[in-house]
Formats: sequence, structure tokens, C-alpha cells
Amino acid sequence: MTPASGPEALTGNRRGAYTGVEEMNRELRIAVNGRALERRNPPLARLTAASLVSSLAGQKGFQVHVIVTEPISADGFTGTLPHIVSQSGRTSPPVFDQLRFPSMAKQLGADLLLCVNAPAPISAPAPVVVW
Repeated sequence: MTPASGPEALTGNRRGAYTGVEEMNRELRIAVNGRALERRNPPLARLTAASLVSSLAGQKGFQVHVIVTEPISADGFTGTLPHIVSQSGRTSPPVFDQLRFPSMAKQLGADLLLCVNAPAPISAPAPVVVW
């Protein structure tokens, strides 16, 4: 039996990253820890985070999901708005950062986790970027 080549070589990936050509053509799912966008943070921090998230959401090939602990305002966002996911129930920031955020990112099928002004989770379902 000869090794597969071309698109057939991509199937059977145990990690589930890319299982075929159609998977390679799909948008990159980015889960953003949106605590920096919540009203209890200073206006400059919210504006900076909103600018970064808006920039990502406006890029072709990205599907941006902002995960927050409370409803947030669309103020500060420009262009394409990201998908906002608000977790139910009140949790402390460390519990959200380390448990809830990674769990919700996994449910969304995130390919990348972006932590804006928040600590990175110790264990994550995908690569993590801290900005």
C-alpha cells in the first residue's frame, strides 16, 4: 500500500485540525476573552481592545467570537461586529479566565484563543495568544 498524497493525505488527523480540503478553506475561529471590553475597565483599555477585535472581525477568513462575563456595549467597535457570547451566571475573573473561557472556546470549536488584557488559561483547547 502506498502512502496517500494530495487531499487524501490530510484525512485521519487525530487532533482534528484539518481533515480535508474543505476544512482548510473554512474560516479560522478565534475565541477572544472579552473581559477587557466590560464596563468596569478603564475607557482606554475598552477602546483599545474593541479596536483590535474590530480589526480581526473585519478580516476575511476570520470568525471572531468574543466571550464575556456580562453584556457589553457596541461602542468602540468599528466596521464588522464580532459574535458576542455572554456566559450565564456570575463568576470571579480567575474562574472565568481559567475554566469558563477555555470551556466555551472549546464548545465554539475555536482554532485560536486570544486573551486581551487577561491572563492566559493554563490549559486551553487551542493555541493561545496574549495581547
